[in-house]
Amino acid sequence: MQRLILFSLVFIGLMSTHITHAHATIVMADVVTTPTTPRPDEPFTLRLHLEDPLGTPVEDAVVAVEFRPLPEVRAAQPLETKARNEANTLIISPETEAAVSAVRSEFQEVEAGVYEAQSQLAAGGIYHMLFRDTTYRQEEARAALVYVVSDGNVAQDDAADANDSVLSFLFPPTAVGPQMLWLWLFLLIGLPLFAAGVVTVMVLRHAKQKDNQEQTAASG
Repeated sequence: MQRLILFSLVFIGLMSTHITHAHATIVMADVVTTPTTPRPDEPFTLRLHLEDPLGTPVEDAVVAVEFRPLPEVRAAQPLETKARNEANTLIISPETEAAVSAVRSEFQEVEAGVYEAQSQLAAGGIYHMLFRDTTYRQEEARAALVYVVSDGNVAQDDAADANDSVLSFLFPPTAVGPQMLWLWLFLLIGLPLFAAGVVTVMVLRHAKQKDNQEQTAASG
């Protein structure tokens, strides 16, 4: 009896965490770069944390980042990246995205919900930092930030603080078909409720059987 209850609880946990492999909901992301503000041709590491709104790590994601230089932004406002990232107002047109070559890096999962990538940018300035989530091949979730690479025109003290120590963004939910949506809802709500109901019935039956045995022993 106890083994069956334990198995049911483990089953509920597995089914609840399984859905975090999907991206039918918002995914919250934090990325840390080391160093925070690199210099031209200096390799840097990106460490990406992904979790769902409940704080569960999102595993098995397929994520890449692309850097494209924005010289016009660099000349006008060289260090106002924090305000721009908080406002999330930087958008480049598809034409600009297609015309400007990108430096692309693929993330590799190093632990549950944690991904790392390496990159290196040749020139200083402000870059359009585009994250692409292609976990579902038929759908792509995107998020864009601004990223600064220090150069000789920027004081080192200012450049060191050009990027936030932790850059945060959201991946919007990817569109899913009705069948996938119903399956996701069934895995999220239906199976845990069903398993919980089975466990409850079994516990009540076990308690009733125990009471009957005690009454029989007392009457005997």
